[in-house]
Amino acid sequence: MKKVMLFTLAVLSASSCLFAQTAKNPFSKFGYKKQVMYTSSKGEFEEFHDNADIVEIGSVYFNTKTNKVVGFISEEKEKSNIATAISAMSVDPKCEKYYWITPYAYCLNNPVKFVDPDGRIVIAADPNAIRNITNTLSKDESQYVRFNNKGLLDISLLSQYKSTSENFTALSKLANSETNYIFAVSNQDINGSKFFEKGSNVNNPNNFSYGVTNLPGAENDPSPNNNVYIYTASFLDEKTQARNTAHEGYGHAYFFELKKSDESINPNHTKGVVGAGTEYDSDTKKNVPYFIFGNTNKKLEEQIKKVEQQAIKNYEEKNP
Repeated sequence: MKKVMLFTLAVLSASSCLFAQTAKNPFSKFGYKKQVMYTSSKGEFEEFHDNADIVEIGSVYFNTKTNKVVGFISEEKEKSNIATAISAMSVDPKCEKYYWITPYAYCLNNPVKFVDPDGRIVIAADPNAIRNITNTLSKDESQYVRFNNKGLLDISLLSQYKSTSENFTALSKLANSETNYIFAVSNQDINGSKFFEKGSNVNNPNNFSYGVTNLPGAENDPSPNNNVYIYTASFLDEKTQARNTAHEGYGHAYFFELKKSDESINPNHTKGVVGAGTEYDSDTKKNVPYFIFGNTNKKLEEQIKKVEQQAIKNYEEKNP
């Protein structure tokens, strides 16, 4: 342990100049063959890091093409801690997309909740979120939705199935996006706002909160970065979680993705006057007009209604 700690400290103290000045492999004594890569420094700095199809993650060899574990690292090699050192010195290949996060951060500094084998995609990170996504789909569709043991969706398998259902279409759109769509089940969102049942919140006694979609740049409940966070309350039963996952993921998140190519699409609920009526006023003894307020984003409301109904139907058919 002492040797590893000393080695790590030495690497960190020298990292600002070592690779800019020499092409020697600092890991040669450990039997590791270098692979020189030129990154966003445009060739000014050389970095040694493993960008092959087979990479080391923890104690296993992971195939980034097939998203499968293909072997196990020997205990002796693990002790050298080479993989950890290399990871710490390699920038995220999409670091310019997330300028507010250090390019050496892994999984937004939350490796317990999120996973990111190659720095390019982060999707559904907990078992309940994976279950909810599967429950929103039909039995046939579900056969083409597979997550590995790190919570990553197999996009190549997903693309093999052709479906016209709103739920599968929306999931496919999100999965093939450059934006990171992160599904999660929790008692609060990415900003710490807690979810609650109707009547349980003293500040909102007539309201409830079953989840939220944190969108970048949103006026309310914004994402803290360019990722889209799709949350469902953990206190809900499985069927309601499936319905809410469809509401947030295939409603708000899906419309956020569509807005990239069609500015007329709004991923947010909007309120306004949707009608008018009259009621009798006993004081004036006259009928007094009043406005009726409601949701005015009809496209979004229709989409949400469809995907929620599909989610409930699919869940009930698979769980009679």
